[in-house]
Amino acid sequence: MWTSRTAELNIMAAALSVLLLLLHTCSASPLKSEPPEPEQVPPHLTNCVSSDMETFHCRWTVGTFQNLSEPGDLRLFYFNRLRPLTPSQKNWSECPHYSTERPNECFFNKNHTTIWTSYTVQLQSKDQTVLYDEITFDVSVIVQPDPPVGLNWMMLNSSLTGAHFDIMVKWKPPRSADVETGWIALQYEVQYRSVDSDKWETTDLVKSTQRSLYGLQTNVNHEVRVRCKMLGGKFFGGFSHSVFVHIPSKEKDSLHITVQQLQQTLQEQCDLKVENEKLKSDILKLKEQNERAAEVREAEVQQLVGEMRAAAAEGHKRELEDVQQEALQQLAAKDAEVKKLLEDKRVAVEEMKRLKEQDRERKSELLKLQMEFGAKLARVQSSAERSQQQRHGSSLLPQSVLKQKLHFFQEEKNKEIAALRQRIKELEERARPSSLTDNRLKKRKF
Repeated sequence: MWTSRTAELNIMAAALSVLLLLLHTCSASPLKSEPPEPEQVPPHLTNCVSSDMETFHCRWTVGTFQNLSEPGDLRLFYFNRLRPLTPSQKNWSECPHYSTERPNECFFNKNHTTIWTSYTVQLQSKDQTVLYDEITFDVSVIVQPDPPVGLNWMMLNSSLTGAHFDIMVKWKPPRSADVETGWIALQYEVQYRSVDSDKWETTDLVKSTQRSLYGLQTNVNHEVRVRCKMLGGKFFGGFSHSVFVHIPSKEKDSLHITVQQLQQTLQEQCDLKVENEKLKSDILKLKEQNERAAEVREAEVQQLVGEMRAAAAEGHKRELEDVQQEALQQLAAKDAEVKKLLEDKRVAVEEMKRLKEQDRERKSELLKLQMEFGAKLARVQSSAERSQQQRHGSSLLPQSVLKQKLHFFQEEKNKEIAALRQRIKELEERARPSSLTDNRLKKRKF
């Protein structure tokens, strides 16, 4: 009985241990809720900035849509019109130059940048079915100049106690800002602090490229920087490289000051060297781009010249065919005219021959009549001589009658001869111009 009691106690202790273990586990690791899903951020435009008021660029980000991170997945469109804007004036154009060095950036060169006008920029999907973002701005408002260059300082004086000193800070305008011609006017802001402090002291804005800083503490490392913005503008550009100023309170540390100034000068020279190298690389890249663009333009010019030559050759060929066709038509017309003239001439010649034949027949008939008349006259004369003695008085009348008849026949013959000669003359005059025209046509045709 005791043994069974002990077994029951052991079983209860084991069960209690398991229960305590489960309670400890539940209390040590409470149920955790699943973290919320991150909020989806669609692609959007980050900024549009101009550093010189002559060009500008627009940048965007894909947000959380990492499937749109490949070039060409997002496209930028813009339109530029004078105010006021109306929907009918919107003529959208795509980004003139997508940057190959920096993704998600569109660059607008001088040919696509105008001042005092309004730009509207849209970020769309590749197939232009989704509009992700849109902004409107003026180029004169988005100017953020590049940082000033050549920042340097010089000692002005120190206090009698040697606890404070004054310096003059100088710099040069950004190389991209055309301040000499007055295209852009800048204002500068100088900031300085102790390197051990996070708070920057800010001076008033100045238009000149120098600024005096008063009451700086000796034996303290001071950091100085400068930035600028367009006169009347809203946005500052980036800060320049910082210069560090340290003036010890004792005169024996003047050598240390000189060394620091020399170090600062060397640092500036190194910065200038780096900047020059960068400018050289940019110049080489621009030169390569210009050469490639020149090659492309040369190829396009050669293609256009070839197309123009082919078009000119085709045009000359068509003109030559038209001229040949027209010449053939003119020759055919001339041939028909010549044939007609020849036919007319042939008819005239036949008519002339017929008239000449009639003239010969009339002449022969006239000769025959003359011969018959002569024979009759001879018979009449012989008969008149025989009867002259018997009827001398009565013979005068028949002789006069015969003479009248003879004279009548002679006149009729002369009239017919004259008519025939006139007809022949007319035919000859008509045939002469046709023969001249025929000769001229033959010469012209030859």
